[in-house]
Amino acid sequence: MIKKILIIGSILILLLAASVYYYVFVYSVQNHRDLNKEMAISISATDLSKAFMTNEQAANQKYLNKVIEVKGAVLSMDYDQTHQKTILIGSEMELSNVFVTLKDSSKGFKIGDTVRIKAVCSGFLSDVVLIDGVLQR
Repeated sequence: MIKKILIIGSILILLLAASVYYYVFVYSVQNHRDLNKEMAISISATDLSKAFMTNEQAANQKYLNKVIEVKGAVLSMDYDQTHQKTILIGSEMELSNVFVTLKDSSKGFKIGDTVRIKAVCSGFLSDVVLIDGVLQR
């Protein structure tokens, strides 16, 4: 009896492991959002950060997990721990700006340039955080 339970338990664990592997390495890789095909909310970097500074709850309802096309001046560029390019756009005169993690780390702009980036809003810390950014021409 115990032998049958161990065999059934082992089979269930193997099925669970195979399901997790499929979801993480196959399904999620093939089903990313294509930002270029989605309609975006166009807004300037300063207006976006002001919206979150003024009323974070209302801004979350309007922008969170939505595709946003944000325009602003590049204040700084860096790389995060996964070696993806990150930029800060907005105005040096503001307390809060927009922090964007780019999907494509190719260059094409420098500090001081005005850029348009399409990305997904993931919330507000001290800056508005956008992920999977794609530079728009």
